[in-house]
Amino acid sequence: MMALTGTVVLDLCRGFPGARSAAFLADFGAEVIRIDPPIMALSALTLTGVEAKENERLAAYSASNRNKKSIILNLRSE
Repeated sequence: MMALTGTVVLDLCRGFPGARSAAFLADFGAEVIRIDPPIMALSALTLTGVEAKENERLAAYSASNRNKKSIILNLRSE
């Protein structure tokens, strides 16, 4: 049994540091649910910076969102 088993965390972060922190919580057993707005679905790879190459951004995005569940949800409308 892991330290955070049974803990549920909502990841609403839009930057790399927050996404990375939530990934560490998932590593320790928390159920992390990443909630992205619809616009982030199109530009989800912008978390790592504008000048990084695409494959580097993909790797960083995958690493910072490991062990997470995700959903695209518009929180501005019912």
